[in-house]
Amino acid sequence: MLFFQLALLLGYGLSAWLLKRPIPVQVAITTGLCVLAIVSTRLPWIQESRFTEVSGILLTLTLGMLPAMVLLFSTSLLMHGWLHRRGKPVPIPPVLDFQCGRPRGSAPLSVHGGAIDWFG
Repeated sequence: MLFFQLALLLGYGLSAWLLKRPIPVQVAITTGLCVLAIVSTRLPWIQESRFTEVSGILLTLTLGMLPAMVLLFSTSLLMHGWLHRRGKPVPIPPVLDFQCGRPRGSAPLSVHGGAIDWFG
């Protein structure tokens, strides 16, 4: 579980860092991460890993899945940042639109809602 939380943190951190960079840098790094994710999941020794210890399993997960997971977790925040930069409204899914009785906008809706404030 710690591995997946680390991947989520890396994805959010990458998107926050990228949104402060010029567009060509954002495109280059996102494209490079996409290519790395495709290549790393196709490695034959990753798919046939015989590691049974915790360190071997973490190594296999890191090499095989971390690039894809970081890309996945950074994509939504990057898209929100790009929409915000163009002046378009950032949609918030209805599922996240609950405030425990508080009016909308009085507190962050979720991690995504709090992240939207990074762009302002």
